[in-house]
Amino acid sequence: MGFCCKMRTMPSSSLLAAVDLGSNSFRLVIGRIETTPVGDQIRPVDQIKETVRLAAGLGSGNTLSAAAQDRAVDALRRFGERLRTFPPERVRAVATNTFRVASDARAFLERAQQALGFDIEVIAGREEARLIYLGAAHALPADGQRRLVVDIGGGSTECIVGTDYDAEELESVPLGCVGLSQRFFQGGVVDRGSFDAARWACRDLLAPLAQRYRATGWRRAIGTSGTAKALWQIAQSDLGEPRLDRSVLATLEAQLLKAGHPDRMRLTALKPDRRPVLPGGLAMMSAAFEEFGIESMDYCDGALREGVLYDLLGRSTGTDMREVTVAQMIRRHGLDERHGLAVAELHARLLDRRAGAPGGAGARPDRGPHQDALAARRSGRLAARAVPAARGHPSPPPGRRAAALGPLAHQEHRRAARAPCRLGARPPPDRPDAAPGSGGVDEGRGLAAALSAGLRRRRGRHRDRCSHPRDRCSRPRDRRK
Repeated sequence: MGFCCKMRTMPSSSLLAAVDLGSNSFRLVIGRIETTPVGDQIRPVDQIKETVRLAAGLGSGNTLSAAAQDRAVDALRRFGERLRTFPPERVRAVATNTFRVASDARAFLERAQQALGFDIEVIAGREEARLIYLGAAHALPADGQRRLVVDIGGGSTECIVGTDYDAEELESVPLGCVGLSQRFFQGGVVDRGSFDAARWACRDLLAPLAQRYRATGWRRAIGTSGTAKALWQIAQSDLGEPRLDRSVLATLEAQLLKAGHPDRMRLTALKPDRRPVLPGGLAMMSAAFEEFGIESMDYCDGALREGVLYDLLGRSTGTDMREVTVAQMIRRHGLDERHGLAVAELHARLLDRRAGAPGGAGARPDRGPHQDALAARRSGRLAARAVPAARGHPSPPPGRRAAALGPLAHQEHRRAARAPCRLGARPPPDRPDAAPGSGGVDEGRGLAAALSAGLRRRRGRHRDRCSHPRDRCSRPRDRRK
């Protein structure tokens, strides 16, 4: 299996690796970049899957059990052994919903990173949706038709509407097959009341998206990841249906209710590791069909980890999807890019001055928490978006705004936007743990506060959107007495 990507070519021997720390399974995929007449193509050369079921380890207070942490660490150690020869820039590890909601995620993250040997990035739900769509788009034909992609994971469900490689609507709801199965089907026992309650809980979460998505419209529904794959395989192998449709879901629901437990269902296509989460996955899929008005769905094997590979490929070859999508956002909303360039240049100078100051982080480090956060600064595009929004100009709806900023991770959103968006506000008092050079989130917060203060003192320089401060003198002013 391979996916094409029209980007700058790279040596055929190049390898990239993506690590997907899902709520149900951890996956490692290694792909080789090969040059083809239509662009670079990623061909998988190795894949490892570990059923960790991390979300099942969430207890009271959303703390992870010691057993779940040990399962995760053991899997990451095995991944780390396989990735021992990889340089850091060729590996991207992303963690999803369970890491987002676990109250002890920060402490566990340090342990997980030590086991893997690489940094792990906890991505926001909409960034997860963007990467899922990117992976699916490279596995589907670019036919110009709008499609709905539904990805039911262990801890969350992502729903995306897009055309070819462009995502138009991105949303994530914090409920997946593991969480549903634990919450409504204790011990795997299924009856009419518990199944209906689970389905209605899913419909309540999907209903706010459904109206907007139906208005956008699509021609084809696509399912990705484990739940969609399991249901699609059951439809083909056990029920003799070529696609997943309403009749297949109704048949499976009836069989599950009659059996009372997924282990008692006679389904040859259902793997043992999918049986415990089948009730929750089936309830969510049924809810998606009902809320979005889906009649039938096809399966696509491109999802989050493939999207991570292609996003990593873009960053490696100079075609950074973070900058590409922000450029699209500027065109879509008619933003003032020249003004953004001016503010971004000032932002860059303040950053460099801060880095070179006594006690600072040093002169122009190649990488750091703030460098990735300001990746879009090179063309001024993020600043062009942030400043008009801060000054009361029309802003796109939340879903579309998140789609535009999707390529920046959740932490990058905040770091990159905090300083230019707070021009009129006083910066928070300095914190002893926020000094530059301390690393991590605290360093990003301290740096953003310092930049915010500097931009606030200099905001008059670019307030009137002139290329030079003296240009303001030629503009008439209303001097009311």
